[in-house]
Amino acid sequence: MSAPTNWSPSEKMQAALKYAQSVGYEYTVTMLCREADVHPTTWYEYYDNPRFVQWWGDAFERYFAMQVPRLNAAAVGMAMGTKTTGNVTALKLMIERHDKGYMPRSKQEITGAGGAPLKTYVQVDVNGVVEGKKPEDSNGDGKTSMD
Repeated sequence: MSAPTNWSPSEKMQAALKYAQSVGYEYTVTMLCREADVHPTTWYEYYDNPRFVQWWGDAFERYFAMQVPRLNAAAVGMAMGTKTTGNVTALKLMIERHDKGYMPRSKQEITGAGGAPLKTYVQVDVNGVVEGKKPEDSNGDGKTSMD
């Protein structure tokens, strides 16, 4: 007998999620289980169910995606000097992870035409250098690899 496809979280799972989000996911399993009235063994058994894992993960992603405006406001406050507390590195990592439109200025394109990866070849021809030829012209045809 296969598992039903119309899975939905139990009331205790929903209570656990509500608690986790109310504390910004800063909880211990003991705290979570106490608040949701779930035995710790049961809590860990939930993770044997891929549907629970997917549901919990999706809710986690949604929660933090909704925090992006707060993250951006904190970043502006730090940049302007009006907010002097907080972890800049953690803030940057959270924005990079959850703001789908964020792209750091240092990002570099490393693909060629059509999205193909670029390849760099370095040719060293000791004999060519001794003979006065450019290393790229080691076959003697007068052209470099860039011609």
